[in-house]
Amino acid sequence: MKVSKNFSLKELTRTECRVDNTPDARALVNLAVLTAKILQPCRDEFGPIRLSSAYRSKQVNTAIGGSETSDHCAIGTAAAADFEVISEEVSNLQLAEWIRDNLTWKQLILEFYDPDEGPNSGWVHCSYDVAGDNREEVKTAKRVQGKTKYLDGFVVD
Repeated sequence: MKVSKNFSLKELTRTECRVDNTPDARALVNLAVLTAKILQPCRDEFGPIRLSSAYRSKQVNTAIGGSETSDHCAIGTAAAADFEVISEEVSNLQLAEWIRDNLTWKQLILEFYDPDEGPNSGWVHCSYDVAGDNREEVKTAKRVQGKTKYLDGFVVD
């Protein structure tokens, strides 16, 4: 089933876990809006996108140790995806900056990006709230002494 011109429900719900990951009706709506507002515009601008995670059922989220309030679960009115542009000509930092400057979102996180490791290190996390709570929060996730730390803004050093 196609959710947009370039994205299928199968890729939005793909998981490595052997746990049911079938979205309910509300999650389907949230995924469709996320795809229309975030993923498809990124695809149109940069070309093919590699999704590492989009929808997660509660069971999948628990199995991978995700946050109980994760927008990936589409528990409320939001949905989220972790992704990057396949081309090595577009860094994850460039992708995140383009989203920040051109789209509306709830939360945008540049996760574990390290320019010394190449343009495609880490990934971009972006969520969208269909109810309009798109506060456009920008963060960077870094590992500090083995723990994930979230910093305000894009912090690249």
